[in-house]
Amino acid sequence: MQPKLSTINSSPPIISTILVVKEPPETNKILPRRFLGLVFTVISSISFSLSTFLVKLLTTGSYSPFLCRWLFGTTAILLQFLSLQYISVADSLVITVITPVFVTLVAHKVLGEKCGFIPILCAIVTVLGVGVMTRPSIFTGQKEFFDGEALIGISFALASMVCTGISFVLVRYLRTIHFSVMMTFFGVWGTMECGLLSVWYGDGVIFPEEMKDSVLALLLAVLSFISQGSLVLGLKFEQASMVAVFRTLDVLFGFVWQGLLLGVVPDVYSVVGGITVTVGVLVLGFRKWLIQLPEGHKARNLFYLILK
Repeated sequence: MQPKLSTINSSPPIISTILVVKEPPETNKILPRRFLGLVFTVISSISFSLSTFLVKLLTTGSYSPFLCRWLFGTTAILLQFLSLQYISVADSLVITVITPVFVTLVAHKVLGEKCGFIPILCAIVTVLGVGVMTRPSIFTGQKEFFDGEALIGISFALASMVCTGISFVLVRYLRTIHFSVMMTFFGVWGTMECGLLSVWYGDGVIFPEEMKDSVLALLLAVLSFISQGSLVLGLKFEQASMVAVFRTLDVLFGFVWQGLLLGVVPDVYSVVGGITVTVGVLVLGFRKWLIQLPEGHKARNLFYLILK
């Protein structure tokens, strides 16, 4: 695969020339290559992947997609980390996998894409799942209507989900750009944004005082790089809808990691809410897969109700 240089019109000098990888013809793909997208997506989920509709609104020759990708991608991760101060890892991951539902509804409203009964039903189911995770007083018997800490954390996670959904499509839109270019500019932008927010929001940049914290911070950086790089490569080889469905594995890994590493056992609200949200997302993903099948396919005839 030979790279070629491509110039983006109206770009500032610093990013006027970028490296673009030319996608090989479909006929040259061998069998294992067909599954590379899903493999990279699974790797991204294992690495706590923390990061689908502006495509039609963006100009091909503009550098706006890069700016939006850096902005929304970095903000999504920051909001995800903030949510972890108030809710568990699994709860935060459950909320962020609602991205496919969010994208479907917004694309219908803004872009006029078709949205049937099943997507609306999936949206209602996922909202109910998130509602259970807020632990309302009708379930817990507390005087407060909602658990304040959980509500704050879920708000951060929902905001992260919105940013992730927008970033998700942008990555797919920019799939011809070499992933190293994407990761480099993503890292530079993330460093600047985190630095400014740390000064404005807290006491500035605070470095780890113990070796344990330094090792954990380094491990976090490595896993974040693997996660983002795998996500970019996954979207290069696979359709965004399938990647979104496979990212529901984040929920499974989230429950496993917090149980093994933190000793946190999810309560009944987290389990019920997580299952409800995951079912809604999986049904929507299955519907997208059915839509892509040719007319008259056996699966389309068997599950015709899901296509409503």
